[in-house]
Amino acid sequence: MFLTVVTAILVLTGALSSPSASNLPSGTFKFYEEPNSAEVVKGTSHDLKCIVEPSNIPNLVYTWYKADKIRDLPTSAFNSTSSSVLTLAPVREDHEGYYMCRVKSGSYVIQSDAAYIKVVYFELKKSFDTVDLTSEKGRKWAELKCELPHSDPKTPVTWLERERERER
Repeated sequence: MFLTVVTAILVLTGALSSPSASNLPSGTFKFYEEPNSAEVVKGTSHDLKCIVEPSNIPNLVYTWYKADKIRDLPTSAFNSTSSSVLTLAPVREDHEGYYMCRVKSGSYVIQSDAAYIKVVYFELKKSFDTVDLTSEKGRKWAELKCELPHSDPKTPVTWLERERERER
């Protein structure tokens, strides 16, 4: 009876506190960095990371899963590797979806939370610089720039001017 009570107290204490990597049981590990959701521009590259600590665990196997719906995770393996980083390059439309990883060493396995990768066609970088370009007639102009790096296909930019009410 005494042994059972002590064991229960140890289990409860362990469940309430998150162990640091230094006091994890031998042969076990925890996530240091899990995959993060992100918007990724089509045609670029993006790294999903699944890093565990302590980092000196031998023979780690990383299995990456991808699904269009979160409820479908995990299904079939997307990629199985000894690397903690899954690189999507160049990013395509079919890369959009939910990703998660499982890390295994021997019989010990942990699974990450799901991360959603949304593929976008361009990243809008706006800058509005007022430049003193006073014309001969006394008018001032503003130079507006809009950059669309990695735009695929090349996206046309249309500028619209919205009239402001004049103060009376």
